[in-house]
Amino acid sequence: EFVTEQFVTIKVKDKNQRLHNFIILDYFDTASLYTDGLIKKKDNVIVSYSEIELYDAKTKEFRYYKVVSGLERK
Repeated sequence: EFVTEQFVTIKVKDKNQRLHNFIILDYFDTASLYTDGLIKKKDNVIVSYSEIELYDAKTKEFRYYKVVSGLERK
């Protein structure tokens, strides 16, 4: 699932049905899979990411976010 607010959040369920949230903050080589609409809600994807500590203005504290560095369709 894709949620578009200030940044795009990609919500992905793993094989154990756990939900993971990833955000797109900057450009990466395979960003066109998302920007060109080539990935659909039910597609199987591999998400490469790094964890970055950012300030959350809602909770007023720093927390770790999973930031997308690559996308791949299975």
